[in-house]
Amino acid sequence: MRADPQPRLSEIIVYPVKSIGGLTLSSAWVEKQGLVFDRRFMLAQQDGAMITARQFPQLFHVSAVLTPGGLSLSYPGHDGLALSQAAFTMREVQTNVFKDRFIAWSTTEEANRWFSTILNQPVQLLFTGEQSNRTREAIPFNISFADGYPLLIVSETSLAALNERSDSLISMDRFRPNLIVSGTG
Repeated sequence: MRADPQPRLSEIIVYPVKSIGGLTLSSAWVEKQGLVFDRRFMLAQQDGAMITARQFPQLFHVSAVLTPGGLSLSYPGHDGLALSQAAFTMREVQTNVFKDRFIAWSTTEEANRWFSTILNQPVQLLFTGEQSNRTREAIPFNISFADGYPLLIVSETSLAALNERSDSLISMDRFRPNLIVSGTG
């Protein structure tokens, strides 16, 4: 008799800037607003409107490394960007994630120029602040710049079942999960 597989957490991923490449961690702290370091930054147009990789797929190629006090960002063919929270201008910026309207904070002009060069249009990098100002009717506490909820969990078994029915291979990163679970068969 074969024992049922035990579900296990196989990967933890954060996306420090909404829509950029994910960063795999060996462990993570969970707060009400999501995993620490997950989607705490977001790009916006000059008027504060959200920008994502749905509009600018080159964002998937931006990668991040967590550093003491900030982030180090890189993009193929460009000089890197060292982002230090101590240098943030922290001006209030009215922004949105879909229908949710709220206040976020400005970061640095250097970050704005760096991302503007990559996207070939003027943009600004926003920060949620230590505690996000964003609320959603369905969730009784503040959340980050994530699309809808503080955590996204996807099982490898569910993805395999989806791919069995799909005409094309769908990769896990398409779902932008924070937690990937295996052994749920």
